[in-house]
Amino acid sequence: MLDGVSNTRMDRGVAFMPALQAVQEFTVLSNAYDAQYGRVGGGVNVVNLKSGTNALHGQLFHHLENEKLYANQWGANALGLGRVPFKQHTFGFEVDGPVCVPRVFDGRNRAFFMLALEGLRERNPGAETRTLPTAEQLRGDFSGLLNTQGRPVIIYDPATTRLGAGGRHERDPFPGNRIPQARINPVAAKVASFYPQPNRPPIGLDNALNYALITPSRNGYDHWIGKLDLRVSNRSTVSGRYG
Repeated sequence: MLDGVSNTRMDRGVAFMPALQAVQEFTVLSNAYDAQYGRVGGGVNVVNLKSGTNALHGQLFHHLENEKLYANQWGANALGLGRVPFKQHTFGFEVDGPVCVPRVFDGRNRAFFMLALEGLRERNPGAETRTLPTAEQLRGDFSGLLNTQGRPVIIYDPATTRLGAGGRHERDPFPGNRIPQARINPVAAKVASFYPQPNRPPIGLDNALNYALITPSRNGYDHWIGKLDLRVSNRSTVSGRYG
């Protein structure tokens, strides 16, 4: 609930998350709530936004995080890489008070406003590993390819497939586990030339995880929220918000 109105999408996700500095009160109802919350089966989160007063208030904030303040990522440390660049800026402001237009309108005791922004700018690369073919394998030479038990992986020639004894299909291995250059499709060879070369020692006997890379990640948002309150009488107030 946000200011008494449902803030839930049809998939039960949150429809709108207001800027933190714009929140006046946050309540969690876990059970025994009254009928106005009766359509839900679990807990209810109730959020109420700030309203302005006769005095002008405001605040600015900026939260900084970067790699110089952190330890290395586990993945980068395991790969022998240094601390990857990391930047996170969370910033914003909140201002509230009476609606006043000099010589036109004095909203003290009658009309109030609140405006807030929360922004995020984050650059958080991650360390990953991949298994890539070696230069020899890209040329069709699999003579050094071993499985995880250290045994040679046999490359069979599909052109020699035949029906053997007992109705089972058989194939002959390529001599020396090397695919002849004439048998490699030129289009496939061209595509294979775009593979990057392995850049780190493999893990295990099967050349696994022989390539390390840093993948970029960007995240950011701007949460704006504004609210107006008009005191119609001592008993009635009309409020509107947009965010």
